[in-house]
Amino acid sequence: MPLKLISLKYRLPTVTPEAFKRGYKEHVTAIKECMGETFPLSIQMHFISNTQNASSSSASAPTVIPEGALQGADGSAVPLTIKTEFGFDAVNVLTFADEAAYAAFQEKFVSDLRMRQLREKELDFACGTRLEIAVVEEVFEVRRG
Repeated sequence: MPLKLISLKYRLPTVTPEAFKRGYKEHVTAIKECMGETFPLSIQMHFISNTQNASSSSASAPTVIPEGALQGADGSAVPLTIKTEFGFDAVNVLTFADEAAYAAFQEKFVSDLRMRQLREKELDFACGTRLEIAVVEEVFEVRRG
């Protein structure tokens, strides 16, 4: 059964979002080349549209209450707000064939000399002390049509 992981990545406060995206894309491409058959079946990288530095205080876009908006229990409109600031800069979904494939990836990821060099290079654009990973238990998707 496939194993899916979600990870949150954080850029350094001194790195622009554009430089973070460029560096991270190059980094994952280099990991793919290094890992060979132990690379995950796929990695989806979702870059968050942050308008401020990740280390600054939280901010939100103006609140929008469209006509026909959702209604709260008391009948009042529920505002739809799009955040413009998050503490993280990328959400990644890693898909492995199974737990054994993940174990093989993890073993090579921590033991391979080239991988160690890539992890050190990652510190040029990403915060090496902040990586959060969670196992996805279930995916429920609803599509139009």
